[in-house]
Parts: sequence; C-alpha cells; structure tokens
Amino acid sequence: MDWLNDIEYEDLLDKDARIIFDCCGPQVLISLWENLSGMTLYLSGRNLTEMKKRYILKMKNTPEFNVKAIAVKLKVTESFVYAILRDENIEKDERQGNLFE
Repeated sequence: MDWLNDIEYEDLLDKDARIIFDCCGPQVLISLWENLSGMTLYLSGRNLTEMKKRYILKMKNTPEFNVKAIAVKLKVTESFVYAILRDENIEKDERQGNLFE
C-alpha cells in the first residue's frame, strides 16, 4: 500500500478520512487503512472519562501527586479530581460496612 503515500488531500473522498488526516496526519491514516480497513471505529468520551478516573486513583499515592497538576494534565477541573478521590473514599467506607451492627 505504498501508493497511499502519494495521494493528495483532495483525493480523500471520505469525510472521516479527512478528519483523521487533519487531526493525526497522513501516516496515522495510512496505518489505519493498512491495519483496520473495513472496521468501524467509535471512540467514546465516556471511556476517556473512566480512564481519567483510573489514572487519578493510580497516581494519588505517588510522591508527585498534586491535584492542580493532575487537573491540568488531564484537562479536567480540580473539582473533578476531588470528586473522584471523595467517591473512592465513600466506596471504601461502604464496603467496610458498619462495624457496630
């Protein structure tokens, strides 16, 4: 599929191909065609949010953890980071149950 290196932008008839070209460059587009041609892809924002939550929880006990820095790195608000940390603590408490029952 070396001939794909020689195509012009105007030859990209598919709107999705143009979006990938614009956002990721021609090499990524060519790689997708070579490896995933015919496959429908959908990248959900919900999965990205869940990955951010997991990243926050993974990083929280590291020496470099800083709420403001993590928020900037993940492009979320500090409130989002604090909410993830708070929700995780609530889940731990609920799993422990009431010790006096």
